[in-house]
Amino acid sequence: MSDPNLNHLAARIAIEECVRRGCRTLVVCPGSRSAPLAVAAAALRGRIPPGGEHPVDVLVAHDERGAAFLALGAARVTGRAAAVITTSGTAVANLMPAAVEASMDGIPMLLFTADRPPELHGCGANQSVPQVGLLAPVTRASLDVQCPNEPGASPLDALDAVAQAWDLAHGPGTGRDGDGSAAGPVHVNWRFREPLAPVAVPWSLSPSVGASLAQWQQSGLPWVRGGHGDACASAAHGAARDAHDAGRDAPLREAGAHWPVARDAEIGALAERALASRRGVMVAGGARSPDEAAALARVARALQWPVIADITSGLRGDGSPANVVHHADLVLCAAGAGGPPSSTHDPVRDALRPDMILRVGGRIASKRVQQWIDDAVMSGCTLAVAGDGIEPMDPSRGASVRVRVGAGPLADCLQAAKGARGSDVADAWRRADLSVAPALAGCDPEQGAPADGRITEPMVARAALRAAHGAGAVVMLSSSMPVRDADMHADRVATPWCIANRGASGIDGIVATAAGACRASRKPALLLIGDVAALHDLASWSLLRDLPAPMCVVVVNNDGGGIFRFLPVAEHPAIYSPWFDSPHGLHFEGAAAMFSLAYERVVDGRGFADAMGRWLRRDGSGPHAGARHSARIIEVRAEAGRIIADHREIQARCASAVREALAARPVQGSAR
Repeated sequence: MSDPNLNHLAARIAIEECVRRGCRTLVVCPGSRSAPLAVAAAALRGRIPPGGEHPVDVLVAHDERGAAFLALGAARVTGRAAAVITTSGTAVANLMPAAVEASMDGIPMLLFTADRPPELHGCGANQSVPQVGLLAPVTRASLDVQCPNEPGASPLDALDAVAQAWDLAHGPGTGRDGDGSAAGPVHVNWRFREPLAPVAVPWSLSPSVGASLAQWQQSGLPWVRGGHGDACASAAHGAARDAHDAGRDAPLREAGAHWPVARDAEIGALAERALASRRGVMVAGGARSPDEAAALARVARALQWPVIADITSGLRGDGSPANVVHHADLVLCAAGAGGPPSSTHDPVRDALRPDMILRVGGRIASKRVQQWIDDAVMSGCTLAVAGDGIEPMDPSRGASVRVRVGAGPLADCLQAAKGARGSDVADAWRRADLSVAPALAGCDPEQGAPADGRITEPMVARAALRAAHGAGAVVMLSSSMPVRDADMHADRVATPWCIANRGASGIDGIVATAAGACRASRKPALLLIGDVAALHDLASWSLLRDLPAPMCVVVVNNDGGGIFRFLPVAEHPAIYSPWFDSPHGLHFEGAAAMFSLAYERVVDGRGFADAMGRWLRRDGSGPHAGARHSARIIEVRAEAGRIIADHREIQARCASAVREALAARPVQGSAR
């Protein structure tokens, strides 16, 4: 081994272990204390791991906050943790927003922070802050790795730390054999003394440690924790670390105490209850990875119920199950979801009313769907919640059944059971859903809508997703209106793969998350984002260059927080503006120029989809194949004063179409 010093030996084998375990994205933030980790990561740039198709993606990000969100985006499309490397000090605190999102949505992430040695803490030394446990409230574990040259330390502690961090980040799962730990972010704090640069300093290893390290090096396999020779030192170090972790992980365990892992009998009982239902409806929330989306699809096919699928569930794209409901939000406009209780029977409510709702997956974007769930529970419907996150998806606390189990094990149980019979409300939901499609033609620019030539926000979402579908692109939907507009107005036959940061539903880090998704998937990408969120993550526009595939960023600029127009505060003009809608009067052409990104402002609806499609298809077999790309910014100016009217007009048309569709043929109560 030719490492110049122990710092660089420990860092090299730590980063190598990350790659051996499946990490394919390493984000390096500038800093001095993290030099050993940065040098180790840089050495892997361009290297194709054994069995891999593409090289490890190693990049520099100037802003730690954006770097962490980029890692989040990479994990969303791969299901594998990416690693972020930062220096000491406030750099660590900048990781908090992305760690919050990853924790709430169960996304694996490795947060590697460099730190001063113990003797530089508590004495006024520069950039020495209490980093250990700083992120603990939102991480699955906080591991503190002592300096490689600490008496009694071993470089193999670095392998132990990475092995433990990777396992904790991905979670053993909540299936029949899992212990209930959900996937999420893990913080590893690496202490380094000088020299930080690759300066040659004599070093040596004990024979047993040297032999263990040589064996690991030659094997090319991941490290098995606790498998090295310095047993006494390792045990003492491990015990101290475990004690530290136990205290730091306590808030997470307490938060999930009411949400215990399901036993086989509970999973089986849920399956039996579901298969006995006559009017069951499944609600599929967001999927955290392609694998989870596939598991949700298996549950849907096993049940044969109508499936209200969130736009981020992965169930509304090509090959989606036939029983998926694409436009539940607009269908429910006809059912008066969330309105005052009616003393008379409403034919639409009666036709769609379930006797059991199975809520699976992550969060849902539609407030109207959630209100419909609440109304159904108040009317005597059974609500069962199944999931493997850190908390159940039951915001109104109406569930009478809560089963902590992943979609995969639940699908296995349902498929093994006998007697699946579908649902008596399936036909009504199907007819209602199909009736919405022609009613949405009113926001299709290809059909000349709207008649006055304006660009509306529903039209932007619909056209953007259709263009992304045609290019085989992955779509990142920003919080606030973009994810809601996409959920309501996406074309049922042309919906692409969509992701969104719905764990905490913040508007921070959206641009960086989209960049990470593009880099890790190596597919064209489209980001649909509002103006406030675009401003919030402006520093991350630097990450939109040098991408492996084309990317479009569609900025819907309505000069402030348009979503607040839908909230009760809008009825109080004395305080509404500027304190809530926050108008800014800005355009994004100058920002695009600052980051050397192509820019186009679209004022005509007919040219909007063409502008996106042309750019996203630039990675075909033509002259652009294999090239590196920079994103194109497409700014769309929307009229803030028309937001409510545009949405209400579409909802009224859809509600009328649903009523006509359900009135055309009476609902058969039990006929199959």
